[in-house]
Amino acid sequence: KLRDLPLPKFLVFFDNINNAIEATKFLQSCLPQECQDKVKWSNAGMTMYFKQDEVKNYTQGITWGFCMTESFGMGIDITDIHIVIQWQATWCSLSTIWQRFGHAV
Repeated sequence: KLRDLPLPKFLVFFDNINNAIEATKFLQSCLPQECQDKVKWSNAGMTMYFKQDEVKNYTQGITWGFCMTESFGMGIDITDIHIVIQWQATWCSLSTIWQRFGHAV
């Protein structure tokens, strides 16, 4: 089953919360119904409990990837992220982009 396949972990960074949410919804719509919960969005508006639970799900491979703003990536150290994308870098500095890409293996 597709749901059980170990897909490469990914992060897609956005400079805008609404763009991250819309991208997540689009990616979810491309997946079978039973896999749509494998891709999520995250931003500063999420609770600490959500972040803790999702980091755990992500490290265990339950969640495949996130469309996110900078806030979710801060303070996490996950060693097997294979794909990191910066979508439309409109305001971030080179050092910010470098830090985001630093999440990848």
